[in-house]
Amino acid sequence: MLKTLTTSVFICLLVVLCTSVAVAPPVATAPVALTPAAALAEAGLPAGTVDKIEDLLTMTPKEYRKLTGKKLSLKEVIVLKAAQKKIKKQMRSGERQRDDIPVSKGLFIVLAIFVPIAAVIMMGIADEWSGNRWWIALILYALCYIPGLIYTLTKLNDFSYNE
Repeated sequence: MLKTLTTSVFICLLVVLCTSVAVAPPVATAPVALTPAAALAEAGLPAGTVDKIEDLLTMTPKEYRKLTGKKLSLKEVIVLKAAQKKIKKQMRSGERQRDDIPVSKGLFIVLAIFVPIAAVIMMGIADEWSGNRWWIALILYALCYIPGLIYTLTKLNDFSYNE
């Protein structure tokens, strides 16, 4: 009696874990590259003061004052710094999207099925060890093989591959 109850609870838990992980990931949209004029307009600052994106990323409030003759208020300084961070983040995500996983898609699937730790390492390499996907895959593989496999295969399309 106790053995059948334990087995049924384990099977129910396994089904719940597998179905909750098997949801399709949201479709990622490519980030829109901001031009210096668009970034300044979004920040609420006058456009046409900066020609190159590098100049905008390194601009300080003193340099802005030299260019325009207008002193930035505290709110405008915060908006300028936020715009700089946003552009830097978009540039980093654009670089990360160009990174390839060092194996082909078919080999990655085989690794995910037969050598799960290798698939987790490949996910970590593709994320430059900064994302959470490889941690989640590692934990799911450690808890139970099937949820880890499902999670890894659903995240398969988030990476580009050497075909």
